[in-house]
Amino acid sequence: MRKIVLIISIALLQIASTSVAFAEKTGIYLTPKFMYSAVNGAAKSNLLPSGDSALLDFAANTFGGALSVGYDTQAGIRAELEYSIGSSINVETMSNNSISANMTNMTQTVFANIFYDFKNDSRFTPYLGGGVGVGFNTAEVVLQEIGGTSFDTLTKHTSIGLAWNVSLGLAYKISDLLALDLSYRFAQVGDAKSYESKTSENYIGTDSINNHQVLLGLRFSF
Repeated sequence: MRKIVLIISIALLQIASTSVAFAEKTGIYLTPKFMYSAVNGAAKSNLLPSGDSALLDFAANTFGGALSVGYDTQAGIRAELEYSIGSSINVETMSNNSISANMTNMTQTVFANIFYDFKNDSRFTPYLGGGVGVGFNTAEVVLQEIGGTSFDTLTKHTSIGLAWNVSLGLAYKISDLLALDLSYRFAQVGDAKSYESKTSENYIGTDSINNHQVLLGLRFSF
């Protein structure tokens, strides 16, 4: 029995040491993240001239998540491919004396990010980063009478456009294979539009949507 326990212990130690060596060799890591976003922007519509007082600025808070796969060069440079999704926002985008427009929008992004780590002798590593990618905004607008009920729903539409971000963060090394990652990020994720119909060119939507984001993740190295 003792021999079996000894053999298993030796095997586990070998696997652990091999895993560490493998992680140092490859630099590959995976990071699931919790995401909070303070969203803001301005309404836009080709039904009204730009700057019309009926078009409103908006702001909302959302929660979501992200998942990234990255590569650490061990020389201060990291590269990541990241997917994120936020909860839907519901904001008023247009209002005049008789009619208001309420938009529901959900944003998803795919980013290619690059980071520079400020290496030091402590467990804390500050970093700066940025990225470019694609934003997917799925919007639907409901029209309603002021003080009354809704009377029309515009066609749900997914707008696909350029997205970009800049960020700063701090990683805390828990172990050789695990780090806690906290960051702030400003991201523009494209615009959102909802059309009168699938064949219509008339829309109500937004200009570029801004996101002030706080992300908290666990970075697993392999």
